[in-house]
Amino acid sequence: KLTPATTSDFVEGIATVTVAYPNTGVITIQAADNLDSSMKGTSGQVTFYPTSFALSAEGSQLTVNKDFTLTIKALNAQGALTSNYNGTANLTHKNISPEAKSGSFTPGSAKGTDFANGVAVVTNAKFDKWGTITITATDNAYASATGTSENVSFLPKGLVLDLETPSASRSFYYINELFDVTV
Repeated sequence: KLTPATTSDFVEGIATVTVAYPNTGVITIQAADNLDSSMKGTSGQVTFYPTSFALSAEGSQLTVNKDFTLTIKALNAQGALTSNYNGTANLTHKNISPEAKSGSFTPGSAKGTDFANGVAVVTNAKFDKWGTITITATDNAYASATGTSENVSFLPKGLVLDLETPSASRSFYYINELFDVTV
């Protein structure tokens, strides 16, 4: 719904009205005289995109290469949810620590069918390296609509240690004897 819905600020037959539409989508605007219904006009189509996205991961420390839930909310200029949003939000990541670490974040997008009432709950999000990243959502049609998560850390599921075997004649090490450990 447009706000304001009515105006009486006409000067010499012209009214310039600043209006707001709180949602996303394509609409037309109609104006009609309250006293004479034959006096009316309709705009062309007007498209509204979200202003930004809010992203949150199910936790701040997740396991490498294990599915986690990422929630994406499409927001308007006032920070309210845009329940009509059904566009595609492209998903990218940025390495925070270590910066030079490569890695792959999946999925690459949340599609319109993933959004219900302006919210996409992506249950198969995954990052394949250890470290800390942020995740950014960008509207596919309107690149100025973006949002970035807080830092999300990925830790390995576990570590495997391989100890060098003592010399063949014994099953132990001497105090201060050097040996190799592979992690």
